[in-house]
Amino acid sequence: MKQFFEIRGKVQEVIEKAWPIIEKLVKFIAALLMFLQLNTLFGGGIAILSKGFVPVLLAVVSIFLDFCTIGVLALIYTAAQMLPTSWVLALVTLVVGVFLIGAALYFNRKTAGLFWAVPLLSKLGIPYMAPLGVGLFGPVTAVGGIAVGSFLTYYLRAIIGFLPSLGDEEATVTPLDVLNEQVLSNSAFYVFLIAMVMMTVVVYIVGTIRVQWNKIYALVLGLVVEVLIQFAGVLFFNTGENMGQVMLGTLFTLILGLLMALLGSEGNYNRIEKVRFEDDEYIYHVHAIPKTKIAKANKKVTNVTRDTSKMDLTANLGAVVEVSAKSARSTKGKSKTTKKRK
Repeated sequence: MKQFFEIRGKVQEVIEKAWPIIEKLVKFIAALLMFLQLNTLFGGGIAILSKGFVPVLLAVVSIFLDFCTIGVLALIYTAAQMLPTSWVLALVTLVVGVFLIGAALYFNRKTAGLFWAVPLLSKLGIPYMAPLGVGLFGPVTAVGGIAVGSFLTYYLRAIIGFLPSLGDEEATVTPLDVLNEQVLSNSAFYVFLIAMVMMTVVVYIVGTIRVQWNKIYALVLGLVVEVLIQFAGVLFFNTGENMGQVMLGTLFTLILGLLMALLGSEGNYNRIEKVRFEDDEYIYHVHAIPKTKIAKANKKVTNVTRDTSKMDLTANLGAVVEVSAKSARSTKGKSKTTKKRK
């Protein structure tokens, strides 16, 4: 176990030192995947925006932006790509997006950018990585971004499914009809929303319990809750969710979540130590929880060697004795002077 903690400590140290580069790399990869997906889904829009270099260019720009601003950029890009299909669809998407961004900012400004991470992870088949990460390492108020992202996921699915009909001038289907029937009146959306929110809350609560490997317990219990809610939705509300895909996505989420939990765990609650001390006014009782990270020895040893064969040790010893005698006579003289002054 000690070797595991030592290895993990080294990995954490490397990640901490390289975090500025890692954060930029994560932004680039996530933005590139998102803009490539949007380019594929709405590639028949504005010609210049459908070029292959545009997603790469936007991903490079995203390196210097925060996650929420990247989401705003993606919203503008999506609305612009919808313009040739239907200006009404572009307007509705823009209004819905602004409302969702405002709601995410209201819950938590720092984690508002999660609203576009949920559709991206959902397209990759692992949407539950978002609530898992928030529950393990984020504030519980970030659940607002998870809820907003869940809504956006189903809205984009509905729009993509009805995109040919919305582009037909003779069609009677409007974007508002799609929003109402495929999202607001869709039981599958509410089951997905409840599963995402409940998983976030469960992982956060269990992760704060003071037991060893609390984060691992949290992610396992959170995934169990998510699967049970999805299964209940299929069983009682006939949501039509493919449970095979849900279980496969849950398995990948479990593997990635275990890696995150093992690297992110800090406290060893099996070795809690109680400390008591007091001052003039208070008595303090403190619970000291040792970190699981093994401190690396920080010792610097300097070897100094000399060729003592050429040194006159007798002369040096005599010099030391002479200096000591002078110091003693000086001290004695100072002592007599002090006595005479008294």
